[in-house]
Amino acid sequence: MITGKLRLQGFGFIFSLLLCLPDQAMSNTPSFELEVNLALREIGHHLLLEQGDSTSAIPPVVFEKDRGFYLKFGGALDYERLQELVEETFQSKGLPSTYSLALFDCETDVLMLGYSTREVKPRDLPSEVSCVGRDELSNCYHLAVNFPAQAEKEDTFLLVAAIVPIVVLLLGGFWWWKQTQPERPIPGQMEVVEEARTPIYQLGPLRFEPENQTLLGEGEPQRLTFRESKLLDLFCQNKNQLLTRESILEFVWGDEGVMVGRSIDVFVSRLRKKLKAADNIKIASVHGVGYRMEIEEQQTVEEAKGSQGFTLNLTDN
Repeated sequence: MITGKLRLQGFGFIFSLLLCLPDQAMSNTPSFELEVNLALREIGHHLLLEQGDSTSAIPPVVFEKDRGFYLKFGGALDYERLQELVEETFQSKGLPSTYSLALFDCETDVLMLGYSTREVKPRDLPSEVSCVGRDELSNCYHLAVNFPAQAEKEDTFLLVAAIVPIVVLLLGGFWWWKQTQPERPIPGQMEVVEEARTPIYQLGPLRFEPENQTLLGEGEPQRLTFRESKLLDLFCQNKNQLLTRESILEFVWGDEGVMVGRSIDVFVSRLRKKLKAADNIKIASVHGVGYRMEIEEQQTVEEAKGSQGFTLNLTDN
């Protein structure tokens, strides 16, 4: 179980990570669209120059989901020369060698010509490109280029970018829930814990709590020293039993150096004073042997009355 402050810090870290994921993804995305845009504009520029046009503006390149990168060229072109020009430009820009190219009629927007480099073997032979050498059906074309491999990469990236925050959030939620749950010992451990708890002894009007080293009664609580508490605890565990001085020394003082025998007598004397309120308890000394804590069972009021009545009946008879 961790503290509330650490839980808040952990949750803040997870939240910050989720916020940083989109920025990290953006920073790692290459300038692919920019390179394709520049490449298609360069291709349009060369096509116009070869037609003797050095003044017409080149339209902007737009991206359409169903077509890819789209350049509204709006003029006639040499289809065979276009394939060579695209290959040269894409290589110089470092763009993928696998792509699809399509030409659409300016007026009807119908696909008129096109090819895919996946089908060209070898690629550097224009005669291997689809539709090369055939009569062209239009004098005005728009140009579209698509990169299948790049599209697959982007789809995979978007899928991962969508799943990762969800997984992180689920793991963070589970971690948060786990840290807020109370610790529950297994059954075997629970029994050990119960057995390890220090008992509380009732000594007549006094209650002895070994763990707190305290004697509780009607007045102020009496604080016991560590040795006094251990000695009284030993007596309580062995009520009405004779304890030798050796056994007392071993339990209370252990192996803590040389002890004077009179130390036991001093601590017993202290306990007798503190147990003075308990009339039914007596720490008796057995000369030459040790000590015994004698506890007399106290009668309740009802028991005392019954005993008195029985005596009177015997007297009457």
